[in-house]
Amino acid sequence: MISGLTIIIGAGLYWLVPRGTKQVTGSIKSQLRLMTDRRIILAVIVMITLMAAEYTFYTYIRPIITDVLGFSTSQVNHHALKDVACEQTPF
Repeated sequence: MISGLTIIIGAGLYWLVPRGTKQVTGSIKSQLRLMTDRRIILAVIVMITLMAAEYTFYTYIRPIITDVLGFSTSQVNHHALKDVACEQTPF
């Protein structure tokens, strides 16, 4: 099933991606200048915060939930995956 979806998505991308677009040359200086844009800074902060929250959950909170409260690992994984799938991005 995954292979079939991969082929379908690959064909769709091949069909949808424009051909013959001009390539813009850039420099390291122009790339670093992007780091002064508030939107880029906000996106970096949001991603770092989300990664830290996930690390905190799996490192500190999950053992408490499974060992102290008695939930099974599959119950914790099910709820964690459901929360991530329902999460909306601010962009």
